[in-house]
This record gives sequence, structure tokens and C-alpha cells, in this order.
Amino acid sequence: MIQIKNVTILDLLPHTFKTIRNIALSRAIAALTTKFYSDMSSVMVWADIENASPALLDAMAAEIAAPFYSNDMTTEQKKSIIAAAFVYNSQIGTVSSVSELLSAAFGNGVITEWFDYGGKPYYFKTNVTAKPPLSISRDGYKMFLNNLETVKPKRAKLDEAKFSRSTQTNIYFGAALVKTFRKFTVPAAQLPDEERGFN
Repeated sequence: MIQIKNVTILDLLPHTFKTIRNIALSRAIAALTTKFYSDMSSVMVWADIENASPALLDAMAAEIAAPFYSNDMTTEQKKSIIAAAFVYNSQIGTVSSVSELLSAAFGNGVITEWFDYGGKPYYFKTNVTAKPPLSISRDGYKMFLNNLETVKPKRAKLDEAKFSRSTQTNIYFGAALVKTFRKFTVPAAQLPDEERGFN
């Protein structure tokens, strides 16, 4: 299989069109497209977040001002927050985008708006559940409150914030099937003749 960056016009032409002039033109265009692909691969960092280095992830987060981002997070958390922040920036201030940012930062985040729980207009509640291996520390709580002001709609006010951590418990059990055989003797007189060897 040929990669698209290695395809030339000559590969696409039928045999009757493979003249000397067309071969020369194909080689000239191939040289230009090779330079184009090499230049593009050096600037296409946003399309390849999965393979970005930690230093590049830090730079990307700074460029889009990713909320809840911290340099000491795991690489997977960084990638998750950058991807969520990238979407958030296009849908800024919506409930779904804030929920996705909370989920990316802490593992799970749900926002309940005032009309869903009978509160005052424009108030909301959050329920953040950290999933293993993430946990919410005192620093994480402060980070949550500081960043919430930047990601929530300006008119919205926090009514209540619940934090919890889901735990994962592995329960192992084992069982064995034991067959026991009990020996017993039967007097020969009680056995049928065929089993005693008489026919």
C-alpha cells in the first residue's frame, strides 16, 4: 500500500499517458508535494495530540488557556483536558462544555441547573466524583473553585459543590470441587454369579 504523501501523478496515469514529458512533470510535482508534506507535519500538532510530548502538551494548554490544567498531572489527564478545553473554547459557557471539563479534570462531573432542583434562577450545583487513580485533595478543591469562575457562564452562581471519590474494590474468591470415594466391601455371596465369574 502506498501512502498518500508518496503517490505521484505518474501512479495515477494510464500507461498510454506515461510519456517522457508527463514523467518529468510528475517528478517535479512530487518534489513540491514532498516539501509540502514535510512542512505540514512540522506544524500539525493539534491533529496529533495523542503523540505529543509532555512539553508540547504544556505549551498547547497555555496557548488555549486550558482550565483545570496543571503541569504535574499525568500525560493522559493532560491530553484529556486539552481535548475537552479545545471543544470548550468553541462552546464557551455552556453546561455541557463545563461538565466535560470537570469530567476531564476529575473523572466525572455533573452540573444540575436551578430549574432541575427548584433553586433560585441562575444558580447551579455541581457533583464531582473522582475515579481511580484520580483523587480530589484540598489543592484540587481550590483549583476547582478558582477555575470554575473562568469556565462557568458569568451570570451563573454556584449554590453547592459536592465532591466524592469512587473506589474500586476487587473481590477474589476461589472454589474447589473435591470428589471423595468411599471404599466398602461386599461379601461375595451377595454378588450376582456373572460378577463372580460364573456363567
